[in-house]
Amino acid sequence: HGTPTLPVIETSIGLLEVQLTAGTSIVGWYTAPMHLDDVKPGPVALRMATNLETETTPSTLIVLNNKELASCLKGGKESTAVQAYGKDFGKQFQEAIKTTVTKGASSALVAAQKEGLICSDMEDNMEDTSKAWYPNEKLGQIIKSSS
Repeated sequence: HGTPTLPVIETSIGLLEVQLTAGTSIVGWYTAPMHLDDVKPGPVALRMATNLETETTPSTLIVLNNKELASCLKGGKESTAVQAYGKDFGKQFQEAIKTTVTKGASSALVAAQKEGLICSDMEDNMEDTSKAWYPNEKLGQIIKSSS
């Protein structure tokens, strides 16, 4: 995929907001850097996380560390493959927030992999409408049963 454009982002956020239940909100942006050696978020992820912030809810930026993930997948020790960042005093996403991936979340991932579950995003859906991106009912069931 390429860099997400504003119309794609606005459409996907609008569709998600319609589906949100009371008391639920979008609180941040998730990014997986393109290259194995990239451990910092790119400019698009930084801008998107900033744009999701509201007056009452600060946003969070969640970054996948590809090197740590690769090590973990090869049987390495538990790692910080997922790191969350909040804004520091300079209003930049540089402040690391303690991040924990719960056992339920990792169990859901393992279950989804075992079932061969395919998760699509909005761009996949726009290219091929048979690839539903949200809601993914099967993934929702797996997550609920793993919690």
